[in-house]
Amino acid sequence: MLLSDYLAHRATTSRARGPIFLPESRRNHAQPLSLWTWSKVVRRLALASGVERFSTHTTRHLCLTDLARMVWELHAIASFAGLRRPRRCGHTEPLPTSR
Repeated sequence: MLLSDYLAHRATTSRARGPIFLPESRRNHAQPLSLWTWSKVVRRLALASGVERFSTHTTRHLCLTDLARMVWELHAIASFAGLRRPRRCGHTEPLPTSR
């Protein structure tokens, strides 16, 4: 319900296809959110929820960890993540298998 209400409201801001979340400020009206702005929004939500260590990188890390647990090969995970040199990312140790 919340998403459908927002999408109906968004249609009053812009009918253009593309990003779902659009600013309504005078300065950036109906322009896509910058990465900096999105990071600030996520940070505020994390603090308000009491999850201080949550960030935009957290969801990226969780996604890549799930792929590793599904036994994707390292080069496939690196390609999915847009990494050119996976050994430099620091996440190359094998994950323990759950049984």
